[in-house]
Amino acid sequence: MPLQPYQWAVKNAASIKGQPQNIAVVGESAGGNLAAAAVAMMARDQHVQLPVHEVLVYPIAAHHFNIPSYQENANAKPLNKAMMQWFLNNIYRARKRRKAQWFLL
Repeated sequence: MPLQPYQWAVKNAASIKGQPQNIAVVGESAGGNLAAAAVAMMARDQHVQLPVHEVLVYPIAAHHFNIPSYQENANAKPLNKAMMQWFLNNIYRARKRRKAQWFLL
């Protein structure tokens, strides 16, 4: 379960000279989705301490492609609109297999 490492960090932060009340989550690309959805949203839903910050580096935060960002960057390199659509289609298939509502924002 994706929430278990976060719960471990909260529980054990003091033992490594960390501050359990100041834990943030960070993720890039699919990791951004995991940080937002699998950690922050699951923590909220399970009444676990929430992260104080989320650093989400280009997560897939929208599931439609008619927004200005996708239009303006349709031919961007190295990741263009067509590639994003491919990734999103595959995420949706995986989400349906797993029946996880938090898998995609």
